Amino acid sequence: MTFTLRKPPIIESWIRTNMVSAPESEWRWEDVGRLLESYSAELPELEMLPEVTHQPKGVEQGELTKEIEIHVQPQYLRARTASRSKIVQVGRGELLVIHTRDATQPYPGFDRMLADFRDSLARYYEHIPAEGVESAELHDVDLIVIPQMYDCDLGPRDYFEGAPVFPEKPFGDVASVSWSSLFSRPDSPDFAQLSVQMLPPDEGDGRFRLDWHCWCPELPADDEGAIAERLRSAHNYLKLCFQAVCKKPVWDLFEPVEES
Repeated sequence: MTFTLRKPPIIESWIRTNMVSAPESEWRWEDVGRLLESYSAELPELEMLPEVTHQPKGVEQGELTKEIEIHVQPQYLRARTASRSKIVQVGRGELLVIHTRDATQPYPGFDRMLADFRDSLARYYEHIPAEGVESAELHDVDLIVIPQMYDCDLGPRDYFEGAPVFPEKPFGDVASVSWSSLFSRPDSPDFAQLSVQMLPPDEGDGRFRLDWHCWCPELPADDEGAIAERLRSAHNYLKLCFQAVCKKPVWDLFEPVEES
């Protein structure tokens, strides 16, 4: 049995890959620039995320330097929409495709994310020498808002499986809590992590941020279809884990619809 959510809490999703460079190839940011230029119509905003290093200037032996040289070079180049709803980011041997949304935007879904990633991967091969994909990662972020949570006697353990449990004495009420768990997928080399952070309240509403991450190592570098299926399998695994983590008071907030 599968499900869809009428009110999905996901606010961000991304796929990241480590690329295998072609032998005897040279990394050139000019190639990245041409790749991102191919997005000029759909992702018109260009950005550089810098890498800044500090190096003392040389001095005579026995003296202390008072001058620092600052070197700035690209760490990532990215193309994005003005609202940051979609971002394509490229670094040395790294490709990242990001989707974000807010409460006013519909959730584009994993199929859209995967299609955009496969398109970006094809463009990467067109502009940057590479032999294939070494590993991939899938990341989802959920923002869960529990109405008037502070008006009742329920705590994190009443909403989520795996939440820490502290006795009322001597601890009292839990004001804020976070936890993280690492999972090894059965019958798979993949592994995943869930991190939960209780955020400050909003007018009595409780808020939790859930970060889901799945690592997919040992990929068939030159088989794009197999890589896509591996990412889809990771997505389905995280989806099942998400359902299992949310107890009924939380699960019902998303208005789930079961599908046969």
